[in-house]
Amino acid sequence: MSIFLGILLTLIVLLIVVMIHELGHFVTARLTGMRVEEFGIGIPPRARSLWTDKKGTEYTLNWLPIGGFVRILGENPQDGNNTAKWSFIIKPWISRVIVLAAGVTMNFVLAFVVFTGLFLYWMTPMAIIPLEWYQSQILPSAHEAIASSYLTHNGLIVTSISGSIAERAGVGSGEYVVDINSIHPQTAQDIIDIITKNEIITLTLWTPSVPPNTRVVHMNPKNGKVGMQIGYRDLHINTNKQIQYSGFEALSMWARETVATTRITLAFLSQMVVGLFAARSEVEHTEAKNMLAGPIGLGSTFVQIVEDHVPLATILVMIALLSINLWVINILPFPALDGGRIVTTTLYSISSYFPHGKQYFSRVEGAIHAIGFMLLLAFMLYVSGLDILRFF
Repeated sequence: MSIFLGILLTLIVLLIVVMIHELGHFVTARLTGMRVEEFGIGIPPRARSLWTDKKGTEYTLNWLPIGGFVRILGENPQDGNNTAKWSFIIKPWISRVIVLAAGVTMNFVLAFVVFTGLFLYWMTPMAIIPLEWYQSQILPSAHEAIASSYLTHNGLIVTSISGSIAERAGVGSGEYVVDINSIHPQTAQDIIDIITKNEIITLTLWTPSVPPNTRVVHMNPKNGKVGMQIGYRDLHINTNKQIQYSGFEALSMWARETVATTRITLAFLSQMVVGLFAARSEVEHTEAKNMLAGPIGLGSTFVQIVEDHVPLATILVMIALLSINLWVINILPFPALDGGRIVTTTLYSISSYFPHGKQYFSRVEGAIHAIGFMLLLAFMLYVSGLDILRFF
């Protein structure tokens, strides 16, 4: 039963995020005088036509329930509808860009509504991520989680690396840090910052089993390093941690959280791309593949959410994070994505200043987006294959 409910929840969430995106294209196309020929729920092949409105838009239901689309007259310069006054391609450049950018804008608005509502009500962090200084309360780093009491511990433990400065100075294995340069550190990052910024390090250590228990070692870092591993003693997650703000403070936190989660998305995306196509080791390549997840991977996550009886607030956070992911990815200047179409529609307008420029460029544009679509489709199949191997 939980598998069925998890799959159903996945489809509902994807439908919300994608249809909000397509609604942006639909509304702005109508407002700028373009004719929307079809508003499709799901991905073709078509299951059935639902109805046609007074402005000639056909609403359809399609067999693959993982998204949707809006088909605008003249969106493809090669479709032969580039002379009608309500055609996409004949409208001013600014109107076309507004329509193309409206989808990602609506995803941004969706994240705003969800984050603000949850900050006004209450929410809990989703996970601790291996990135520092992104100032996210929903996806905090270890440093941020400890600072906000979401993550608690009973002290910091250090272990020297063989042959390192720390080992030569007398740092052993599993010793507790009392202070470093007279500062009591709260996180591993605090120790790293002090070592990086100082030429002389005075480290007070405590070893319960070795009287007199407390001792002091001195080190001189080289290139901001001493060769020491840092860990935590009795690390625990505070599952009762709640985040709540009021009034304009909630709006301020929405802005900070949206910026933070956008930066996190871009950071993970860049790591993934480098790991997949320019990995320096097999481990880095494997880690990049593990970061990939498609609809099947997302479905597995929601099945787990259903089984664990996760509260509605967490599901809403997932919707906001997926919405941010969609707008970040879609705004990239890659063919067939909204960002790529903004680039090509701009180049199409520039080509009008050259003899037969639009005619030649429209042929090139069609090929560019066709190749881009095929690459995206191949990538989706690759990700789906990884999901199948991972979960089945």
